[in-house]
Amino acid sequence: MTIDRDRTLANHILDAADAIELFVSELSIVEFAENDLVKSAVVKKFEIIGEAANKLSSSFKEAHSQIPWKDIIGMRNFLIHDYTGIDYEGVWNTIEIHLPRLKDDLEALRYTEEDKLNFS
Repeated sequence: MTIDRDRTLANHILDAADAIELFVSELSIVEFAENDLVKSAVVKKFEIIGEAANKLSSSFKEAHSQIPWKDIIGMRNFLIHDYTGIDYEGVWNTIEIHLPRLKDDLEALRYTEEDKLNFS
């Protein structure tokens, strides 16, 4: 069922976003830039976010067009295919600016009855 699959994928996105926030919660941008283990973990979680976003149904993405799905999927593609050119300052900015918005948008769906996606 598409609704169940979208619910599962949205939860994967939220879980990965939560993990990213946990990984960097005690770090400054300088500490992040110097920590290969954390950078690798963060990149992997962004790849998961992008892959899950790519697998969401078209109807789900259209219904929630305020979320920049193409950008999210594009970031995943860049991280996988151009891993030697990753701009970690850009990754940090994504964590600080865009990740909270994505989480807020998806969390709001948990309580939106019309979407029938009361996932958790």
